[in-house]
Amino acid sequence: MIKELEHEKFKPGELNRLLEEARLAKENINNGVFEAVISSLQERFLDARELFNEVFLLQQEFEELKTIALNNIDELNDLLKAQKEVEFIIFDENVKVDVNYWTNGKLERIKSEIEQLKEKIENPKTTTEELVEIIARENVLFEELKNIAEEAKNNILLSESRIDLAENVEDVLEDLGYDLVGATFEKDDKRKSAVLKFENEAEEEIITVITPRGNKNSLNIIFGLENTNLAMKDMRLHSILNKLKERGIELNNFKCVDSEVPADYKIPDDIEKVKSGEVEVKSL
Repeated sequence: MIKELEHEKFKPGELNRLLEEARLAKENINNGVFEAVISSLQERFLDARELFNEVFLLQQEFEELKTIALNNIDELNDLLKAQKEVEFIIFDENVKVDVNYWTNGKLERIKSEIEQLKEKIENPKTTTEELVEIIARENVLFEELKNIAEEAKNNILLSESRIDLAENVEDVLEDLGYDLVGATFEKDDKRKSAVLKFENEAEEEIITVITPRGNKNSLNIIFGLENTNLAMKDMRLHSILNKLKERGIELNNFKCVDSEVPADYKIPDDIEKVKSGEVEVKSL
């Protein structure tokens, strides 16, 4: 029975050492050296029994952890399927939500990781310590999957709030004499930044960028390079801010970016390139 245990996995070299000592004892018996052999065999018997107990317990612990890890994989896969498409009430309407889409592929990434974890669990070379780490990671994935549908819902609401903010900005700038000449989401993707371009009769441009940041949106107001009058820009900025506040919009991340932008910053003033993804939209 002692050979049925995975000695090399849990106590490498120990069984071979005992077997080698037993072989030497047998040679001593064949050579008539009985006195030393009797004492040695008693010690080896105790060593063998101790080794059996140690390896048995270590293997039992390993098998229990492996069972837990594999059961977790099954539960994670069930939770994954349940979260693929969920239904929420958004703006008093029942909406089916593609969770993977609205979390930017997070569901697929979790699915891939679950598959990798299962392969690791079933790998004969996986150790007890690695199983402990795998179970800890599985627990993290449980929490992520439990919260992922709500994350998708929040991203939808955040996208809708960008549209709402963009409409308010458009109304405010029209009141200040600017016409909307182009608007789009980055890469034509509602999960990404909204960019609006305005121009007045003097052909002065204002670019507004509304970017998701965590669970909020950030609004950047970018005056065109032809706007060099700092006092005028400051006045217009405060006019925009005050008019938005009158509409009940509080802007904690309100920014005005003039010509002194970082050298590597590309002002997203070409709406078609923003829409196609040729220009990466960054928040300042």
